Amino acid sequence: MKLGLICDGVSRDLSHALDVMDEFGLEYAELQFVGDKEVGDHSKQEISEIKALLETHGKPVSCLSRHVFAGMTTANRPGDPEERANPVGQQRSRKMERSSRCLGHDAANDCPGRRVGTN
Repeated sequence: MKLGLICDGVSRDLSHALDVMDEFGLEYAELQFVGDKEVGDHSKQEISEIKALLETHGKPVSCLSRHVFAGMTTANRPGDPEERANPVGQQRSRKMERSSRCLGHDAANDCPGRRVGTN
């Protein structure tokens, strides 16, 4: 069995979380929040730094997690005039755009999966 860890469950300081993973023999890192940003909000430079840190510890990324649908209902529809005028709808549009930016992390870290959170 291969074990991993949702890193920010230990610490948003990725270096510390990876040290804990090393201590307990955990192999795979799941990234959700790193530092003060959620995955998808990091710059290309920050993604490169995250990748270098993961490589230093020999930790492949098993999954990227991003919360997208928090605060929304089934009544919300993309592009609805009410949505564009509604702060929640505007927030969803921003979240979807940032979720798509997770692809930069996927590619940089050879990540096989992405999990979309709803809370």
